[in-house]
Amino acid sequence: MTVDPDQDPAGAGEGRIENVTGVLLVPSRHGDGLIALAVKRLAGVLADLFEEVLIVGADPPGNTRARRVTPGSGPANGLRDLSAALDVATSPRVCAVSSDFPLLSPDVLLMLVAYPEADAVAPRVLGRDQPLCAIYAREPASSAARARLREGASDPADLLAVLALQRVDPADLETVDPGARSFERLATPDAVAHLESLLASDAGDSAG
Repeated sequence: MTVDPDQDPAGAGEGRIENVTGVLLVPSRHGDGLIALAVKRLAGVLADLFEEVLIVGADPPGNTRARRVTPGSGPANGLRDLSAALDVATSPRVCAVSSDFPLLSPDVLLMLVAYPEADAVAPRVLGRDQPLCAIYAREPASSAARARLREGASDPADLLAVLALQRVDPADLETVDPGARSFERLATPDAVAHLESLLASDAGDSAG
């Protein structure tokens, strides 16, 4: 795997979390416009929160303070991408998120960071643990991810299955993310239109 060697364009800033690396994983199954919209928002969210930010599967947008990580050889899949980021991260913990969640709230990520530490910390939404909105202890998660890849696993959920997982209390998640809005997906054309509308509203609020 390789990391883009370009220097951090924004420099270091005060108030960002230094002991957690923010990681954005970008799958390739959405249209280019949707990827760009999601990456722009989420890269900005991570850069505001974390001192080190890595992006797997896309270039950092604009002047965003982030580095691109290129996974090694092998079939493209979510676990391979997560493993690459875990190998490169320099912080003891990693906050991994997916561009599948373009409305992800910073408050959700801050709650994950503040939760009792474990091999992994993740919410359970719609009956499924969310491996791509989770905090990982870089070790043992990095070693476990490589082992799972050698065994033929491809889903990041396969990593959670072998780690000591601290699940987020649903009541805690509801407090910071009512209705689990952060986990709306781009599953249908109607959902895409709705999310684009909400993202545009978020941008307007930020500019106001």
